[in-house]
Amino acid sequence: MSSTNRPAVVFAHGAWHQGLHWSSVASKLEAAGYEVSTPTMPSVSGTALEDALHADSAALKTALETLTHQNKDVVLVMHSYGGKYGSEAVAEFHLDPANTQQPGQGRILHLLYVSAIIIPQGKSNAEDANTSHTVSFEDGLLHHLEPHHRFYELVPPATARHCISHLRPQSASGFTTKTLHRGWADHDIPVTYLACKQDKALVYDPDLLKFAGRIRDAGVRGFELVEMEADHTPWLSREEEFMGVVLGVLKKAEEEARRGTAKI
Repeated sequence: MSSTNRPAVVFAHGAWHQGLHWSSVASKLEAAGYEVSTPTMPSVSGTALEDALHADSAALKTALETLTHQNKDVVLVMHSYGGKYGSEAVAEFHLDPANTQQPGQGRILHLLYVSAIIIPQGKSNAEDANTSHTVSFEDGLLHHLEPHHRFYELVPPATARHCISHLRPQSASGFTTKTLHRGWADHDIPVTYLACKQDKALVYDPDLLKFAGRIRDAGVRGFELVEMEADHTPWLSREEEFMGVVLGVLKKAEEEARRGTAKI
């Protein structure tokens, strides 16, 4: 498949992070001929938002539409909290007639969740009893107090320090706001879930297995659970293995596009 026919890749970062935290994997994909988008979400702008969850989902929806309105298909990769607002964005994308009733539109071909939060419709993080973190709270913003232990424990020290230096305060409402949709299940998009077995931010058992189980139990088409001996940031702690997973998902997406079976 030529590079012009390959799907673009959109990355949704986790809480406290920015788009630049994806730079290493993004550069590898670009070198391989893929178009990549790594937007930074409003919830880490430094200003507390009343509804950070849906500010983020709206921003991600716009990033998706920037590509699909150019007739480019997309694979969406979501990390950690990115699974929450990313799933909302997927649903909002498909509920918008501008994305589903116009000719010449690209499609979302595959969802890759990376140690990502999967929240039931109508629930918030606070109602889901996931691994707790040590944070400080000030003026609607959460400051993470143990990022190395939770995010980068297996990452090379210099890389971990660089990543930590670019973390930002996180709007608390991203966690407390309830989801409106079930974008991870309701739009007939194949899903791959990558569960990192050494994760200290969202522990493999029970957190990650619970999230993956929700997708499996919903009967999502083409669901695959992939497990890896990595920490919360597998594209840095297990670079080659992570790239293998991403390239495998892209191959599936390209096959999906050729078959023409992806639905909206």
